[in-house]
Amino acid sequence: MSKRNNKVSTLLSHRWYLVLVLHLSVLNLTLFGQVTLEIWEIQGTGNSSPFIGQEVITNQNVVTAVGSDFFFIQTPSNRSDDNPLTSDGLFIYTGSNPNLQAGDLVNVQGLVVEYEGMTEISGFGLIYEATGTAALPETVVFNNTFPGTLASTYATWNA
Repeated sequence: MSKRNNKVSTLLSHRWYLVLVLHLSVLNLTLFGQVTLEIWEIQGTGNSSPFIGQEVITNQNVVTAVGSDFFFIQTPSNRSDDNPLTSDGLFIYTGSNPNLQAGDLVNVQGLVVEYEGMTEISGFGLIYEATGTAALPETVVFNNTFPGTLASTYATWNA
């Protein structure tokens, strides 16, 4: 038996290792601590993200706006949690031209940060790639009663 096969069989013979690997896969975590989430999970229901300081991955979201050093993404309507206490949109700070356009589908991996009261994904290791195109999600119109009134009504219903 080669040294490599011997090391693998020794490693696999330890039950704790198998339990750890199974536990990580059930939690949807990689060995590097990255989590694949929907935008509304990243945003959470509070004033700040429950994933601040963690590297996350969010896949197949629609680019809704592009700037010189940022872009916005939104969960496609069919994957929304339809909860007015969460957000289906997220700001991605790139620091340079993202070379994307509205309607692109993107996968994003990066660090969750709160900047001036807004959740964003950014960081030195930010990775994003266009994977296709999709129709833009339905426009949400903000005014002096939405989303505040709807969110507080929803919270009252679910109290």
